[in-house]
Amino acid sequence: MGELEQRTMSKVTKRLVPFLILCYFVAYLDRVNVGFAGLTMRDDLGLTASAFGLGSGIFFIAYFFFEVPSNLLLHRFGASKWIARIMLTWGIISGATAFIGGETGFYVLRVLLGIAEAGFFPGIIFFLTLWFPSIYRGRIVGWFMAAIPASSVIGAPVSSMLLYLDGISGFKGWQWMFIVEALPAIILSVVVFFYLTDKPSDAKWLADDERRWLVSRLKAEEAHREKNALAGHGLGRTLIDNPGLALTVVAIGAGLSAYASMLAGPLALVPFAVLGVAMVLFGRAEDRAAEGMVLTVVRAIVLVAAVVIAAQVQTNVLQGVILQGVVLIVAGFIAILSWRILALSLIYFGAVATNYGTGFWLPQIIKGFGDLTKLQIGLITAIPYVIGAIGMVVWGRRSDRKMERKVHAAIPLAVAGIMIIVAGLIDDPLLKMTAFSIAGFGVFATLPVFWTLPAAFLSGPAAAAGIAMINSLGNLSGFVGPSAMGWIKDLTGSFNGGLLLIGGLSLVAMVVVLILPHDSKLEHAPDHTRH
Repeated sequence: MGELEQRTMSKVTKRLVPFLILCYFVAYLDRVNVGFAGLTMRDDLGLTASAFGLGSGIFFIAYFFFEVPSNLLLHRFGASKWIARIMLTWGIISGATAFIGGETGFYVLRVLLGIAEAGFFPGIIFFLTLWFPSIYRGRIVGWFMAAIPASSVIGAPVSSMLLYLDGISGFKGWQWMFIVEALPAIILSVVVFFYLTDKPSDAKWLADDERRWLVSRLKAEEAHREKNALAGHGLGRTLIDNPGLALTVVAIGAGLSAYASMLAGPLALVPFAVLGVAMVLFGRAEDRAAEGMVLTVVRAIVLVAAVVIAAQVQTNVLQGVILQGVVLIVAGFIAILSWRILALSLIYFGAVATNYGTGFWLPQIIKGFGDLTKLQIGLITAIPYVIGAIGMVVWGRRSDRKMERKVHAAIPLAVAGIMIIVAGLIDDPLLKMTAFSIAGFGVFATLPVFWTLPAAFLSGPAAAAGIAMINSLGNLSGFVGPSAMGWIKDLTGSFNGGLLLIGGLSLVAMVVVLILPHDSKLEHAPDHTRH
């Protein structure tokens, strides 16, 4: 590493990374603090486990819809303006959650929070690709995403202590928690607007030679990716891979969905008006050649499974409408996405399922261990996240040092899946928490390495849209995981069946990582800028 490179990257890292960690810390805390609120909020509002799980996860449905548009708007308007807007609106909505009065209000505010926060995480990932060459991205994303476990390490005891404010000024403890933890996002939105620099060429805080070196290095990498990447990774080809597939998949979905719609009631037919529009839009496209039809059949099978599951698990009309909407979303996007984006989305789906599936419910699982105070529950909850934070940083640096991605993504996925399954098979509190703690390494060490995979073949607007699409599809597991955990808990009286499910998803993601082609040469652009 030359002196100029070292000096430049040191400045960029010190300027951007700590601040972005703080922003994501606040974002993630506002997203998951509902897990701690659930310790008392469920009883106060009369929410069943299914309703609480659905409300916790419905955030990700709205998040899904608005993720790609939000990231493209960030690319157009710049990070400083768009991220500031995101933080301001989610802070206001998160605080407003304190004033809900029941199940419907809970659903509405979680949907609005998902809309407000959509685009934040993939926007930051895209923003980092504008500032950091490939060789730095594993460790940088690792540092940035360490905010996820850190938000639980610090946020767990803080959220638990805020619950003790119960009764002050007539508010419940969980209401105070939402209000207090929303304020940092609102304050930081102003700081973001004035502090972030949208791209290296605008960085007046870099010396002229540093700015020239960084711009030249990043342009060389982008040119290298475009020259060596497989054909068909432009924005259109990345996001729409022969829409003729949609007619087959959507037609199957429409027929099967009639059964599920009748179970949910007439209101469940509303999402399928959109389904009809999709058929009109895509129905005229030509079918694929014979080899493509194999993939069509696979996608159709996935859709069939989704519809059948949705038909079985709904418990009332509102939940039925929501679940059918999810099926519609999955139907449309499975039909139109390229196989590479789908594969990466499936990997991320499994990784995220282990995080949110356990994260939203872990405080209540620990509550079931025995007579524990709220503070004790918060401190015990933090243990897996401490291990996860260490694993995330250390594993990301190791992946950069070895310049190897696939095995470094697969190993932690295997650890997470196996240990969560173990936690679902045992009831002893000490052994169960030991399994959760080891799983914490796998859950979080996967994430920084994973995000180097799409960045290796996407650039420019395609990177903004592709990263957002992978994140939004993968984050649907943030809906599936908590909802499935709540439904299985109501059905069986135990969380163990849900743990087996999300552990299995992680193992599926591991297999997909190992079979997914990854051309490491796309991360090794020749550096003509060294002095």
